[in-house]
Amino acid sequence: MESGSRLVEAWPVSNDVNLFLLEGIDDEYLEKRYSSRTRTVAGEFTHMQNVRLRWLGNAAPELIGDIGAFPKNAQPSSFLSYLIVHEAHHRGLAMVSVRIFGRKLPQEILYGQWDREKKRSLR
Repeated sequence: MESGSRLVEAWPVSNDVNLFLLEGIDDEYLEKRYSSRTRTVAGEFTHMQNVRLRWLGNAAPELIGDIGAFPKNAQPSSFLSYLIVHEAHHRGLAMVSVRIFGRKLPQEILYGQWDREKKRSLR
């Protein structure tokens, strides 16, 4: 697989992990937070989406809702890596919040995040 193809595939894989985890969290835990000054579980996912939109709005406001090409000499792999790591951080915070309030996520959800076939079945 060419490196460009892998780069293009990285984003949907990360997004699938977000959706897989979100679907595995019971609704009653969405308003929980691990500390009084932190986001709720739902807030972690909302923040991830808002950051996506903010970056797109800053980079190319005319393209909101439509993905365009990166400008010449841009480093899309670095930027994509930032977005993926940022979202992984917030997935972790969401899982901590759920765990603190007594809900241990099933192994299928915890380890299923890395099972690409499971995530593909969500589509």
